[in-house]
Amino acid sequence: MKTQHENSLHLLRLKLDTYPLFLCRFLETNIGVLAPTTLLSYSTDLENFLEWLIAEGFSKAKQIKDIDVQVLNDLHRDDLEDYRNFLMGQLNKKGQPLSIRTINRKTAALKSLFNYLISTDDRYTRKPYIERNPMAQVKLLHDDYSEDSRKNNLETSILVEDEIQEFRDFIRSGYGELIENGDLNGHKKQQLKRWIDNRERDTAIASLILGSGLRIGEVADIDLSSLNLPEQTVYLRRKSGSMRNVPFSRIAAEDIKQYLNIRSQRYNCPDSEDALFLSLYRGSGKKMTKRAMQNAILKYAIQFGKPKVRAHKLRHSFGTNHIRTHNNIPLLQRILDHSSPETTMIYVNLFDSQIKESIDAADKKD
Repeated sequence: MKTQHENSLHLLRLKLDTYPLFLCRFLETNIGVLAPTTLLSYSTDLENFLEWLIAEGFSKAKQIKDIDVQVLNDLHRDDLEDYRNFLMGQLNKKGQPLSIRTINRKTAALKSLFNYLISTDDRYTRKPYIERNPMAQVKLLHDDYSEDSRKNNLETSILVEDEIQEFRDFIRSGYGELIENGDLNGHKKQQLKRWIDNRERDTAIASLILGSGLRIGEVADIDLSSLNLPEQTVYLRRKSGSMRNVPFSRIAAEDIKQYLNIRSQRYNCPDSEDALFLSLYRGSGKKMTKRAMQNAILKYAIQFGKPKVRAHKLRHSFGTNHIRTHNNIPLLQRILDHSSPETTMIYVNLFDSQIKESIDAADKKD
């Protein structure tokens, strides 16, 4: 009969065939260094992280085996802290939030992987797998990290309730008011011109994500020819290669229409340019990159007073608001194109805390 260590090692070797090469190398290097049970736990934790990268659009791979290590190299500390926030919203098998100990174990597994990747040469390129280690700046949580802190962390990293429309309005007009009032550092005239030139576009980008739950990478890849404004839908290709028709809200449609009214003239683009969202480059309109969209949203979020909000957090904001309004997980799973309901469950947890608060408020002593 096999021992527990032998069983763990056998299961680990079976899983290696489904992992990208860099993860296989990391796990194989630690065989004999770490206990097989520890390595098996690491493999599951890191597998979940790679699945999250695909679900959130950081990688266009269809399965984790195809994720390029460059995806990890391009991550920012904020992205990794967002993953930790994601873990804080997850539930264990008993339906309870993951413990701080479990979250720290998963974080430690990531730290170990990133340390390996930056200190180990790829056998083919003879260079380290990654050039920088953003995980080094991510700290473990204190043991006394409270439920209130967990809830506050979730709330400050997304837009809730009225903040969704307020953020749209801020991009459309509020940001310009800050510039005119001299509340921003930098060259006032240049800031004002840049905002005036791009406010319709930037409003439309944020509004579309908030009104559809699309990933930022999907928004960056939208073509004009795939957009059906009267029907409020956009035709997109899934990671699997199949196509899906994604609906978006009336408010998002109105904001996109405002952008389309100025798109050709403002961005000086030829009729043949099919990319929906454009940036002005050397006098002519070119497809706006995902990174440029992320930077624009972060710029507005900081001045809006919610610096933890990132582009993919607008998608989370949509999900949380949808759960609050409809409380239909299978429907939201279809809208967000999640492969499993477990991924969709992150949007339930903030809503759950609000339900508990409303019950306590309704059943209190006078």
